[in-house]
Amino acid sequence: MTGDKSRLLKPFDRVCWQNDQADQGTVIEKNWSGVTIKWDSRGEQAIFTTTWPELSVCRRNWCEVAGGIMAKIITKSNTDELAGWITEFLARSSSNLIRIEGVCGSGKTTIAQKLQARGVGLHINADQFAARPAVATPYPGCVKQNEFDAAIADAIKTDNTVILDAVCLEEVAPVQRWGRGLRIYVKRLSFNNVDPSWHAGFNLEDETPINELDRSVHLYHLKYQPHMHADLIVEFPEDFHQLPNVRFSRERCFDPPNSIVVL
Repeated sequence: MTGDKSRLLKPFDRVCWQNDQADQGTVIEKNWSGVTIKWDSRGEQAIFTTTWPELSVCRRNWCEVAGGIMAKIITKSNTDELAGWITEFLARSSSNLIRIEGVCGSGKTTIAQKLQARGVGLHINADQFAARPAVATPYPGCVKQNEFDAAIADAIKTDNTVILDAVCLEEVAPVQRWGRGLRIYVKRLSFNNVDPSWHAGFNLEDETPINELDRSVHLYHLKYQPHMHADLIVEFPEDFHQLPNVRFSRERCFDPPNSIVVL
C-alpha cells in the first residue's frame, strides 16, 4: 500500500497483511502517525508509516469477517455525537436501508430523527402506526400493518435511504420482505462507577414481565436477539451519567462474541 492510499484508511476499513487474504484485520483507530489494526486471528497492532507497504485493502465487504458478521461497538457521550458518527460512517459505507432497534426508551427514535435531519434518509417510526387497544395486546398486534407497509413502500420509491425503527422490528418489518440493510442497536449504559452496566441485558435474564409493552420487547429479544446480531452497536450514558475519560471494562455490557470496540 502506498502512502497516498494509506492516508485514505478510516475506522472499519478491512486490511490484510502482505496481501494474504487469510490474514485480515479491521482498522479501529487512526492518528497522524498511522493506524491501529484489530487482527482477526490475534490482538491489536499499531501500524506506522514505515510498515505501510505490508498492508493491502481486503476484497471482502466491510461487515464480512470469517464468514460472519462482526459487530462494531461505538460509545459516545450523547445522541448528537452518535448521529454524527453514524453519518460519517454511512458516507463511506452507504446502505439503502437502516434498521434501528433497542428496548423502550433507549434513544433509537431520537437517533433516527437526527439522522434524517442530517440528510441521511427518510425516517419511519413504527410507533406512529401503533394503536392503543383497550385490552393489553402484544406490540405487533397494535401496529396498523397495512399503513406501516405502505409508508415503507412509498419511502423506498423515493430512492432515498429508508431508516426504520421499532422495538420489535423484525416482527413488523421482516427482513424477508424489506431486506436486511444495516442493523443498528442502541444501548444506554449506567455509569454508577467507571465500569458501566447495560441494565436491559440483566433484565433479559429475569422472568418475563407481565405487562405490555415490556412483555413483547422481552420475548422479542429472547427470540431474535437483535442486540447480538447488529452490525453497529451504539451506546451512550443514561440520564445524569457521564462517559469517563478512561478505558473501562465491558464485562457487564453484554457484548456479542467477537465484537470490536472502535475508539
